[in-house]
Amino acid sequence: MVTDGLALLSVESGEMRSLTSPPTKSSSDLLPAVSPDGRTIAFARSTSPSAAEIYLLDLTEDLKSKGEPRRLTSLKVDSFAPTWTPNGREIIFSSIAAGVFGAGMSLWRIPASGAAEPEQLPFSAGE
Repeated sequence: MVTDGLALLSVESGEMRSLTSPPTKSSSDLLPAVSPDGRTIAFARSTSPSAAEIYLLDLTEDLKSKGEPRRLTSLKVDSFAPTWTPNGREIIFSSIAAGVFGAGMSLWRIPASGAAEPEQLPFSAGE
């Protein structure tokens, strides 16, 4: 099975279940990170050859998609590698967006609720 979306593979049965389907042929879903409670997946979705945004997908108790993924960021640049904070309230991600600390790769954080805009952290992704 070839997919540009995310899929869940059962270790017991070998069954592969599709979780996401990118909206266009030029899109793909990448770099998933499961929330600490196991109920939400954060991932990067390429929206153009030079941009990706962070999306969230809620899961049911039996690990099926609970509706469509929702976009968490709208930076219109490459945003990728989401990682959950241990309490599951925020997501840290890398982005090439220019901000207060200049252009280039940097780390950002955003509430998983989407209640606030992303905030650039005061160090680069390599630190």
